Amino acid sequence: MINKILNIGDILGLYTINFLLFAMADVFWSGLFSTITAILLGYLSYRTNLQDTKLKKIEKTGEQTHILVNSNMAVQLKISAIALRRLANMPKATEEDRVAADLAEKALIEHNLKQEHVDSKEKGV
Repeated sequence: MINKILNIGDILGLYTINFLLFAMADVFWSGLFSTITAILLGYLSYRTNLQDTKLKKIEKTGEQTHILVNSNMAVQLKISAIALRRLANMPKATEEDRVAADLAEKALIEHNLKQEHVDSKEKGV
């Protein structure tokens, strides 16, 4: 009885079993793919957040450096304007001394106006 002939019920049963195995395999692979995708997206989101944090720190450092440089520039322009005006007011001052004092004062005023404009943008005015 090695060559037993399968009846219709056995054949339909095999088809049902094959179909169920295929359906379970399809669900398994679909679930596995979804899990891997979710893990990958989570990792990429984590890495993106780390990069955003680093970029924000760099941006903040850049802004603070810019503020410091602007502040130092204002101090230097004020010192120059005062010193050159005193030199221009001395009895033996030349026309060049007076022009230099005027230019230094003008540069200080322009710097202050630009800084006020930047400050008003930061405050949302």
